[in-house]
Amino acid sequence: MYATARNARRTTFVVCAHQDDWQLFMGADVYRALRDPREHVVFVIATAGEGRHDDRHWRARLNGCVLSIMRALPSWNPYLADDEALPSSCTVAYALEHIAEKAVLRADVTDERAASVRIYLLHARDGRSGDGSASLAALRDESRPLAVRWPADAPPYRTWAEFVAVLEAIVRHEREPGPARVFAADPDPERNPGDHDDHRATSQALLELLPRCEGLTATWYAMYATASRPENLAGEDAADQRAAIYAYGGGYTATAAGLGDAWPQSWEREYPAFKNRQYSVKID
Repeated sequence: MYATARNARRTTFVVCAHQDDWQLFMGADVYRALRDPREHVVFVIATAGEGRHDDRHWRARLNGCVLSIMRALPSWNPYLADDEALPSSCTVAYALEHIAEKAVLRADVTDERAASVRIYLLHARDGRSGDGSASLAALRDESRPLAVRWPADAPPYRTWAEFVAVLEAIVRHEREPGPARVFAADPDPERNPGDHDDHRATSQALLELLPRCEGLTATWYAMYATASRPENLAGEDAADQRAAIYAYGGGYTATAAGLGDAWPQSWEREYPAFKNRQYSVKID
C-alpha cells in the first residue's frame, strides 16, 4: 500500500457513508483539521452515493467532495493579488488499491505546504439506490451481498466482516504514531434520531473496530437531526462550514452535465437546514 506521510502530528479519520456528509454535519471541525498541515487527514467514504441515479451522479458527488477538501487546505489560493488567474496549487492523484482483498479507489490530495490528505472510496451500493434490499444495513443484518459500483468487475461484499476488515485495514495502515481520532455519524438513536441507515451502518462498523484500536478516540456527530436544533456555529466556525458546503455544491454542479436541475434544486432547499449547526459528542 501507499506509504503515509511521517511528519504528521495527529491522524484524523473522517468516516462517512456519503460524499457530502462531512461538509453538512462535521464541516467546521473537519475544515479546521484540513487547514492544519501537521494533521494527517484520512477520509473513508463507504458508498458510491448514487441514489437512484446513474454513475454520473456519484462521479459528480466525488468531485464535489474533493473540491471541498482542496478549498480548505492551507495554500488554497486560485488567484493572485492582481487577479491573474492561476490553477490551484493543490493536486489530486488517483490510484486503485486492493485492501483486505477489496478494490478501493484512493485519492491523494496535496498542496505546496505538504498537507497530508487521503481519501478512500469504497463505492458500496447506496442504500437508497433501490428497495433497500441491498444496503450496508442488509449486509450487516441479513448477510445480503452488497454490490460495488466501481470498478465494474469488483466482487461484492458478501459478509459484514469483509466490510469491517476493509475499514480496519485502512485505519491500521494510515494511523500515524501518536494521537488519533475518528469523526463519524452518531450511532446512538437517542442523540441522533431519524438518521439514514447507511450512516448508522457505517458507524456500527466503527463501533466494532474501535475496541481493537487502542487510543483511537471517537467524535460522533448528529446528522439530519441537526435541522431541528438551534444554530450553534458562529464566526470562523460558521464561515468554515459554509465554505465546505458551497465548495461541494460548486464541484458537483460543475461536473453534473446532463443530470438536469433536480439535484441542484433539492440541494439548495436542503443545505440551509443544516447551515450554522454542528452537534457532536466526544467518546474517549
